[in-house]
Amino acid sequence: MANIVEEFEHAREYQNDVWVADYTEQTRFEPESAKKGVCVSESEFDDIKSFHMQNPKHVVIYGVNFEEHPDYFPDKTKNCECLFKPRDVVDGGFLLLCELKYCS
Repeated sequence: MANIVEEFEHAREYQNDVWVADYTEQTRFEPESAKKGVCVSESEFDDIKSFHMQNPKHVVIYGVNFEEHPDYFPDKTKNCECLFKPRDVVDGGFLLLCELKYCS
């Protein structure tokens, strides 16, 4: 598998719980300057429902918000918002591709 940090210049490192929210639908009628898309945070969002990835063992995880890498999918494919994988593979590791359909 490709090195996430080398492949995606905006990859971030997380060591706590992570929340992913998609504001696209919620802000679609806002002025262009106020529109938002996918946001990733180590704090819970208080204005939108979100996906919560729990990390009780504080495993170091790399996260990629694909909206920050539009050139990675030149055909404008939008099937997935984020990718998460552990920095160090232990016990097989994991790869999480996160696609939100307006959490409720």
